[in-house]
Amino acid sequence: MSGIILKSVTCSLCLLNTFTSSSPLGLSSLRSPLKKMNSTMKAIRIHSFGGPSVLKVENDVPRPVPSEGQVLVRVQAAGMNPVDAQMREQAFSYVPKLPLILGKEVAGDIVEVVEGNTTDLDHQYKPGDRVICCLPCDSGYAEYVVCNVADTLRLPSHVSYAEGAAIYVAYFTAYRGLITKLKIRKDELVLVHGASGAVGMAAVQIAKAVGAVVVGTAGTDEGRQMVKDIGADYVVNHRDSLHLAQAVDMIPNCKGFDAILENRATKNLAMDLKA
Repeated sequence: MSGIILKSVTCSLCLLNTFTSSSPLGLSSLRSPLKKMNSTMKAIRIHSFGGPSVLKVENDVPRPVPSEGQVLVRVQAAGMNPVDAQMREQAFSYVPKLPLILGKEVAGDIVEVVEGNTTDLDHQYKPGDRVICCLPCDSGYAEYVVCNVADTLRLPSHVSYAEGAAIYVAYFTAYRGLITKLKIRKDELVLVHGASGAVGMAAVQIAKAVGAVVVGTAGTDEGRQMVKDIGADYVVNHRDSLHLAQAVDMIPNCKGFDAILENRATKNLAMDLKA
């Protein structure tokens, strides 16, 4: 699946590159030479909810310590996802405790492995291994993170840290929806609603890798071109109220969709169920 990954990250990286630039909030300001580790680290924390101004770079945040089943990773790039902004603005489904380090996915290098943490050969790591991690309790905007071994994957040498940090959330969300839940198969007709977003782009490529016929939707000319470029067979404008009917008319002998991946169910679900 590496071919999919390499074509995948354009949408997420537009956010990631903003964060890892030389701006005051960039991860470049968090990096320091790898020497004997201190008990504290640099991190970006919030102490109140609000706009981007509540993000503060701090130099003396306690460094996490891994326990059995975990590894310590020195962060090289942190992915940014909509949920980060929603939590920062107190607009998520639950209210996190403050202070908080945001960030649900990172790419970096393992610096410490707890002995005896796994007997699974696929999850045996050593210091220096390049990895990506999903963080169930946030904490990615930091110099170091603790990752569960089960949520850690090796990062191939030909994939950059920036690309790696944009893979986990989008691609595993799309994979879970299409493969684990919908169980799509070759030649099925799959609709990806909101295909120009990170999860949508991942979904288009995963569905095409399975051999499905893919219809992607996007609301701008640029977005629709991007969806077409990553492999969608048909692309329609979801800002047009008749876009699903138009999609059906475009496809020879179409009797409806076999599967729909919906990225905005609160708005589109009723319409999807009729498609």
